[in-house]
Amino acid sequence: MTNFWLLSGSVENWKHSLMADEHLWGVRDSPALRSIAQLVSRGDRLAFYAARPISGIIGFGMAESERFTGSDPHWPDEMGSGKVLYPHRFKFSIIHVLDEGHWGDALSFKEVGFRGAIRLGLSGLEEKQFDALVQAAERKWNIALAAKFKAKEEEMKKAIPPLKSKEHERIVNMIGEIGRLKGFVVEKEYPLNKLRLDAAWKRVPRGNPHVAFECQMEGNLFEALSKLKEAWDIWRSVPILVTTDEWTDKARQLVHGSFHEIRDRLKITTVKDIEKLYEAWRKVREIEGEITLSEL
Repeated sequence: MTNFWLLSGSVENWKHSLMADEHLWGVRDSPALRSIAQLVSRGDRLAFYAARPISGIIGFGMAESERFTGSDPHWPDEMGSGKVLYPHRFKFSIIHVLDEGHWGDALSFKEVGFRGAIRLGLSGLEEKQFDALVQAAERKWNIALAAKFKAKEEEMKKAIPPLKSKEHERIVNMIGEIGRLKGFVVEKEYPLNKLRLDAAWKRVPRGNPHVAFECQMEGNLFEALSKLKEAWDIWRSVPILVTTDEWTDKARQLVHGSFHEIRDRLKITTVKDIEKLYEAWRKVREIEGEITLSEL
């Protein structure tokens, strides 16, 4: 289900988010904002609101990821204070944004007939409210926003690989079998807030994951690493990324950049290594069975 959000922040923070190579938005760690940020999903529609002196909508976009936890200062006010003010973050893409020199043409709520307070950071909108903003912006800025949103949705659908390919399932099953052979309690599709880890190894049934796995052979490496980082942040689970030879370098680049906090914790391995390990463990069990050591 598509959600509709109003992203509100200072002019300085919007300039930074829109100019950066990777567009991010974040909110403070208050109980209300934390629960709202958990609801953000890939494909949600966004309206960008710049606070005073602009006090209006300067653009629109779409969410490109679910919420993840940021642990490094990113925006100007965070840099100035030297600490993270907005830990609950997500990626977004731009559908249309006014050039900075034309922010005086921002769409005010008065032009649409909206009333009420605006929560700093993130507020939910009804679909009809969002549609009214889009229609008013189309008239004021003379641009076909609805068509741009539709085109972006089609692009995102094509970019999503099969959620559970046979190859993905085969590797996850191997990870599960290796865990059981090593004496762990194995759970696949392990819940992680709104998301799910591909697999988790636990020491005891009621315990937290000791090892967290994401198997990523195509698609969104950023999302996979975000889940592994979150598993480390919440449970101190050993994060393991299983990927292909072709994607290993890209994963290491991300780890040294956006995910450097888990650089010394994350283990990156390949599908080939998992296959070798699985065959080795399977052979050991076969030999044990032949000489009855498994009964000792």
